[in-house]
Amino acid sequence: MALAARIYKGNKDYPAFAEQAQKAALAAYHWAELNPEAVYDQDKKNKEFAPDVTTGTYGDNDASDEHLWAATELFLLTGDEFFLKAAQPLRERGFSQPGWGNVTGLAMYSWITCGDVTGSYASNEIAINWNASLVSLLGWIDAEMKSPTNQSK
Repeated sequence: MALAARIYKGNKDYPAFAEQAQKAALAAYHWAELNPEAVYDQDKKNKEFAPDVTTGTYGDNDASDEHLWAATELFLLTGDEFFLKAAQPLRERGFSQPGWGNVTGLAMYSWITCGDVTGSYASNEIAINWNASLVSLLGWIDAEMKSPTNQSK
């Protein structure tokens, strides 16, 4: 919801949506902070409710990557250093191709595409750590693009 709020912020056609999305994102983030052990379990839900949902599951019981992405998007939306500091220790999780089981790469993509993250937002220590993370991610992207499976024939 924070990403949606960021995208629609300032859009003259949907001013109420951006505000609603931001409120929902903040409420969801704070709920997650109060309920850190709550993890979505589709198999369990299917035993409790009908009809079954069969679109797939997240494939992990670790929400730290979702927490990182949420904190990232909320920081980029609000500029509140609380969210930057919340994301900082989580970024050491490591990067991989984004997927349902690990969205860390999506958080890093947001940092890369949102310009200079070291500007007035971040303290020097946090900025240096983020820059190291982004360099690592860019190296991974470069290696993936050069791999034989990604080369055009």
